[in-house]
Amino acid sequence: MPLRGYNNPNDVLTAMDVLKALIAVDLSTGQPNTRIGEIQAATGNDLIYIQDYYGMLRGPKPAVHIEAGPQRYFLDAQSGREGQILIRIKYCDSWDAQPDTISNIKRNNMIDLMRIHANIENNDTLEFHNANHALSIPEMTLGGYEGAIDNATIPGASFVCHDLNIVINALPYGV
Repeated sequence: MPLRGYNNPNDVLTAMDVLKALIAVDLSTGQPNTRIGEIQAATGNDLIYIQDYYGMLRGPKPAVHIEAGPQRYFLDAQSGREGQILIRIKYCDSWDAQPDTISNIKRNNMIDLMRIHANIENNDTLEFHNANHALSIPEMTLGGYEGAIDNATIPGASFVCHDLNIVINALPYGV
């Protein structure tokens, strides 16, 4: 017997794939407009990871990690549903692999994360290939200067990370 499919054609996995394609480029030109995008274009390295935090930390830096947070779905009409999806975007750079100060690393992370924020803000229906993948993005929370230092996941390595959390109002769907 085949596995059951999803009711929602724009599930959280699709939303994360679309975000990966959109966050590092200018939609009007298709060209990179973030540091992450420019490095990807110059090196050919994929620096945006989906639900693979350990792999992201092991790979080249800076890098971005996208992961699903809690999802809420509720009845819209007799046979319809709506939902809200929390997606966490984590921007990390290695502290050990460069001569920069931790303050400069934090500043560079925040500058690029603000560019990513602006890219999402300019496309809050997550339009991609002439299709919308969200009703709207009513809320985004950009982490502050403090960020987080991860020196426990990979022994002997330190990473400076900053977060951008977004809430996506999923497109209504039938069941």
